[in-house]
Amino acid sequence: MRVYSFWLRGKSFCAILGCSAKQAECLPAHKGRAKDTLRREKVQTPVKISNKMFKKTCFYLMLVILFSCRETSSKQEMIYYGIDMENTIVPGEPLTIDKKGVIKQNSIIAFKLPNSDTIKLLRVIGSPGDVIEFVNGEIYINNKLYKKVSTCLIPYVIYMKNPDNFSKITKYYYRPYLRNYWRYYITDDQYHEIVKMNIVDSIFSRWYPDDEDKRLIKVKSAKYCNKGYFGPLKVPAENSIIDDDMVSVIPSYLSKNDIGKPLNNTYYFCIGDFFSDSKDSRMIGLIPKSSVIGVINNIPGVHIVSANH
Repeated sequence: MRVYSFWLRGKSFCAILGCSAKQAECLPAHKGRAKDTLRREKVQTPVKISNKMFKKTCFYLMLVILFSCRETSSKQEMIYYGIDMENTIVPGEPLTIDKKGVIKQNSIIAFKLPNSDTIKLLRVIGSPGDVIEFVNGEIYINNKLYKKVSTCLIPYVIYMKNPDNFSKITKYYYRPYLRNYWRYYITDDQYHEIVKMNIVDSIFSRWYPDDEDKRLIKVKSAKYCNKGYFGPLKVPAENSIIDDDMVSVIPSYLSKNDIGKPLNNTYYFCIGDFFSDSKDSRMIGLIPKSSVIGVINNIPGVHIVSANH
């Protein structure tokens, strides 16, 4: 019979392996060590285990490992750095990706772009068949208001002849641009607050209906093409035949070579919660379900915006 020996401390572990203390062969006391019972119990002792017992122990150990892996394989830890979700997620905040999470409207998804190892986070607002449109920063889904302009941040540029006056409006979200020009991201209500102060020499929006932002995807049927005025864009359904328009709204995943083929994936229109300055579906195009790693849940202080907001 094959015997496997393990060096163990004490006799209590013998019970775990299914053998009695009598089956353990104690080594002689080390030279110079007192032979009293208390000291001998601290001596390392080898345990002889039968082949059958060894296999049984390994089997149960493997089960524990497998079930542990199963419990953690549906989760992935990450630390987020970026500005796309700046209004919701603090950069450097640890997050957990739920790989089995259900994707639906308002879900925050984690995904990777082709040829990139960076995990991006965006919020899903459009599924196949939905029509997305931005008008002066207000978001409409299927002609229903999704987010009011009074609650979203709109980019403005403020000019001050005396740049020291910028210190009087630092409570608003801002980024210094030039010495006399600072960029502000403020709501419609905050805009009127600043105007009433009578301290700015000029304030103007960076969004105009006729402006074209060449960084954005091209929607041939769209009326607008900038971050504040965008669309309308209809999210294509799976198995739709790919054409030029579809390639232009899914530039990260489709090419001219795909024209004429069926669309073999479910695509989503996603935005960043800091959508006035986020790199989202308006720039990178629609996101396929196959590229989604999972859904982000349980973010402290997260604000879910509903269509009835």
